[in-house]
Amino acid sequence: MTYYFDDIALEGGSCSVDVGVFETPKLETLSIAPNPVSEMLTVENLGETARLDVYNILGSRVASVWTGTAQQAYLQVSNLQSGVYTLAGYTKDVRLVANAKFVKQ
Repeated sequence: MTYYFDDIALEGGSCSVDVGVFETPKLETLSIAPNPVSEMLTVENLGETARLDVYNILGSRVASVWTGTAQQAYLQVSNLQSGVYTLAGYTKDVRLVANAKFVKQ
């Protein structure tokens, strides 16, 4: 759960805070194989996913692939360093809808 603070007012030594709550959307889990992977990662059940981004363990985006309306995608990962990566699926209007983790050998 994420909390946002807005309209903080200091008056006469007191502090009032209006708190807005944002519910984290439930994400679909992308079906990936093989995992761990060394060269080519297959991603299935893309649903409404139009773009896939690959993030390293530090949260930096290291790759991005446009999938359009395809229901299956192939990602060449041989150029990535060995480690753990997160795969994030976004709709065409850049809404996060799916994710998965994979290990690059």
